[in-house]
Formats: sequence, structure tokens, C-alpha cells
Amino acid sequence: MSKKFLSILLATVILSSSVVGISLVNANATTETKYYLFGDIHGAHYSLPDLVDKDSEINLDECNFTDNGLLTVSFAEESYVAVKDSNNNYYMTDGLQNNQSNSAILYKTSETDINDITKMLYVRAETNATFTLTENSDGTLTLSYNSYPYTKNDSRTKLLKLLELYCWDFDYTPDFWYDFYTKESYDAYLAAKQKAEKLLADENAADEELEAMINEFKTARKNLVQIAEEDSRTKLLKLLELYCWDFDCTPEFWYDFYTKESYDAYLAAKQKAEKLLTDENATDEDFKAMIEEFNNAQNNLVSVEDTKQPDITISELKSEVEMLERSFPVGSIFRNEMEFWEAIDFAQEIVAKENPTQEELNTAYYNLISTFENLELIGWNASPYMLGDCDLDDDVNVKDATKIQLLLSKLDTITYYSRADVNNDFSINVKDATMIQLYCANFTDEASCGYTGTYRISYYYNELYNL
Repeated sequence: MSKKFLSILLATVILSSSVVGISLVNANATTETKYYLFGDIHGAHYSLPDLVDKDSEINLDECNFTDNGLLTVSFAEESYVAVKDSNNNYYMTDGLQNNQSNSAILYKTSETDINDITKMLYVRAETNATFTLTENSDGTLTLSYNSYPYTKNDSRTKLLKLLELYCWDFDYTPDFWYDFYTKESYDAYLAAKQKAEKLLADENAADEELEAMINEFKTARKNLVQIAEEDSRTKLLKLLELYCWDFDCTPEFWYDFYTKESYDAYLAAKQKAEKLLTDENATDEDFKAMIEEFNNAQNNLVSVEDTKQPDITISELKSEVEMLERSFPVGSIFRNEMEFWEAIDFAQEIVAKENPTQEELNTAYYNLISTFENLELIGWNASPYMLGDCDLDDDVNVKDATKIQLLLSKLDTITYYSRADVNNDFSINVKDATMIQLYCANFTDEASCGYTGTYRISYYYNELYNL
């Protein structure tokens, strides 16, 4: 672990433990959502990892939200604020706000915008502000505040809050920190902290002494000297040591936990790394690339559990068939449409069985999903065509019925399946061929259209447009 990463990690923990979110409970939600104030506050960015590098006197405890959704903060300098929730969603304004405004609608936005103060609510310097956050029905938030005269913290409180802010820097023994900072610089930092605690215990300490102690503590922290990072070869060596247990058993053992393909790739990366470590001519760039390759192989391990498809019940299969039939985009033209309707027919057969096996249910369901997802749109309806004209000769006759029969026997194909679905039941079957035959025999008339037992060929719109 690098020193910079550790500092960032500690700063993140400090923010997480010190800044408490609003507990707004939505009546329509099943879980509680917490919200946090963030932004360019007193010149330091909340929720950003580089807070630890900023020389800020920010008072984190002043930014605690109460359970009723109120928040009071003292602002020593001009600041800009927005809101982040416990699901790492950011809510910001849609543009630069009037500096006289104390209320704004916040919209969910990208994390890349969190440095943009033009999308935050402005707060004047030397202001005490009580914020209120409201959830709106359209998913936005309303952030508003009332301000009142500002009172600065005294030096004793500043020093106390400063020690609270960096308390994690002293949560472990000095020996732990000697792996990240030189002994001399960390001991000086620790001595400054202990001196500050002693001064705070003195009730008669003058304001000047406390201010001087604040500066001394900040200086000691600023003067921490990080130990030089390890070279890439050592990092790779330690990486293999750290995950040696991943290779302690035979590959066959691990195939019960990870897919063979993903584990074999991981094992190959490990063996390649070991070979590289024996190469005296390998460069630092070679080791860096190998570290990245090893980490990628590890991250790409696929759990066997993740590849197992859940078993499907007959009611789930029936519901899926009905839903897909209802939602099928009638009027659109798909290249793989026939495969989809065949999957529908097969699924309906399984649903109709008295006691279908689990394998049949799973096969029917996942085959149906797959064929639906693989539908390839190639056009849509735009100009008139005659329903039943399967061979595209601008007439409906017995040849069209024959073409459907050949299609059902898989001895022929049809360009536009929508023309062959004469009864509009989203399936091409012998009923469609029979309807065409009845039409050709004049067993239908305009007046009886739509009634059971009568048949009519009608005109629809269909012209292929290449997408």
C-alpha cells in the first residue's frame, strides 16, 4: 500500500465518520436514504480524496445532519454546496445560480461534475446557515437555507476540532506508521499532538498559545516525510506472496469455485510473473505491466455460482410468454423473427404439458429470452401491402397458402413474416394457410369481418426500409 493511498484512505474514513447525512425517509421507498452536504466549503472539497492534502481548518462536526433533516453550518469563507446520497449519487443545480438565492433544485448528475462550483448553491462568507433538504416526486431535491449572524470559533475549539479531524493519524502504534513516514518526522508530529492535548487540558491557556499550537500542529503534519515507494519488482513479488493461497491447490480444486477459463488465465498470469522475476534484464516497465496483467486476471475470475441460471417455474415461463407476445412490436420487421415465434410455440407446448421437467422449463425459458434479445430490426411498416401475399406477387391465392405450408415444413422461407400471420395471432401456423384458402374460395365477406368463423384478407402498411 502506497503512502499516498493510505493518506487518502484515512481522509475518506475521517469524512465518513464525521459527516453524517440527512435521514430522509421516502414514504414510497423500502429503505432509508442518507444525504450528505459536499462542495467547495471553506476552500476545501468535501467528499474528494485530496482533502488530506488541503491546509484547511474545516470543522467537520458542524456539518452533522440531525434526523429531522436540518443542518447548521458556520461558513468562515465564501462556499458552494450541493448534495450526495448514500448510494454515491450526486445532486447539483443545472447551472450558475444567483448569488442572492438561498434555494435551488438539485438534479442527479455525473461524478465528473463535482468540482464544478457553477452547479452548486452559493453561501456567503461569515454566515451561519441552517439547511433543509426536501425530496421531490420527480426524483430531484430541493436544497434551501436560512442564514443568521456568524460567530467565529474560539482558538480552543479550533484546536480541539483539528485534533478530531486527524485523530486517525494516531490510531495505531508509532511502529505501524514508521512503514509510511520517516521515524523522525512522525515522532515530531506525535509530539505536537501530545503537546496540543496537554495545552487543551490547561484551563488557563491563553488564546495566543492555542493559536500558536494550531500552527505548530499543522506544520508538524505538513512536514511528514513519506518513505520512498517500493520498486515495481518488489511490488510484484509481494503481490504474488499476498495471493499465494490462490495457487496452493490443484487447478481442479479451484474449478469448483471459478470457471476453468478464468482460473486458467489467472494461473497463466501467475506463472508468467514468476518467470519475469527470474529475468535479470527485465525493466521497471515490464514489472508494472505484469502487475497490471496479474491484477486484471484476478479481477476477471468468474465465480461458478455466477454462471448458473436459476430454475424457472411453470408460472414464470407462462408469464414471460404472455408478456413477450403482448410487447412484440407489431409492424416492425426482424431478420430472426421466425426463430422467435418458434421459441414462443415451444414454450407454449411446455406450459401446456401436465408435468414438464425442470430441464424443459429452463430450456424453453432461456431459449425464448435469447431469441427475443437476438431479434434484429431491419425495417418497419410504411406503405400498403396485402395481408396474405406471402410470395410478394401482389395477389392472394392458393400459392400463398402453399408457401406457408412449405415454411411450416421448413422447406421454404418467407421474406415478411407479418404478411403470413393472416389472423394476427402473432404465430404462423396452419390456421393462416386455411384462412387464405377460405379467402380464395370466397368464404368471406366484408360485412362478417371480425366475427368468429368468418375470414377476410385486409390491407396493411409495410415497406422495407434498410436501417
